[in-house]
Amino acid sequence: MITRDELRKADKLRSVYGNAWEICTDVPDVLYAWRHENLAKLDGHLVNVLRAGDIDELANKLAEQEAPQ
Repeated sequence: MITRDELRKADKLRSVYGNAWEICTDVPDVLYAWRHENLAKLDGHLVNVLRAGDIDELANKLAEQEAPQ
């Protein structure tokens, strides 16, 4: 079950990444973040999904995804 502290951290992640990512804390023992990307050249879209066991792992994965390549 997600703790109050983890919920606060999830709210902070939503404030940072909320324009690009949907963050789900509703599933027990696992956290998800996903975003849809339009692929205009391919006439379709891509769904990028991140799965983490705790909020800190999810924060690290989100930061990694958003870091300049």
